Amino acid sequence: MMSVAVVGDDLDLVENLGHESTGTNSTFDKLSRRKDVKFLFLGVGVGDCFTYMHYLEWVAGVPYRYNREFSGKITHMGNTYNDAYKLFVRYNNVIPNTGSYIFEKLLEDSGKLHVARFGDSTIRCVGEQEAHEVYLDILHRDPNYFITNPFIPEQADNNFVTRRMVAL
Repeated sequence: MMSVAVVGDDLDLVENLGHESTGTNSTFDKLSRRKDVKFLFLGVGVGDCFTYMHYLEWVAGVPYRYNREFSGKITHMGNTYNDAYKLFVRYNNVIPNTGSYIFEKLLEDSGKLHVARFGDSTIRCVGEQEAHEVYLDILHRDPNYFITNPFIPEQADNNFVTRRMVAL
């Protein structure tokens, strides 16, 4: 349910995955249990595309996301079967704000995010443990930090609109 590419000896990160995009035995869950994991951003900022934040929101149990189930027929190596997977999505009426960029600035200002100029752009690198701690601390202090308006459960709209397929 999430795009992940692996090269080398760590194929277990994308094998035998669970049925939730960010849940137990997802690639992100497996990464969280590894030591010395680093996230590398080539030419983009953490605030632009750090999909791991969704896993951290799952860990924190944010109320503005839920597991949306998708079911259908899967054909793999000539075998067809029915199955279901869950994608951890925001409710339709929950709008993200610029908090991911503030998160990136907090990481940089604290020395946890390393930034190097490279040509006309940058390379950024942050450790999983450091990003994990800072992100969960933010959510602990304010569960609505990364969304425009405070979440009101009674107003949750779980209509899934495919035209709004934006990760953040």
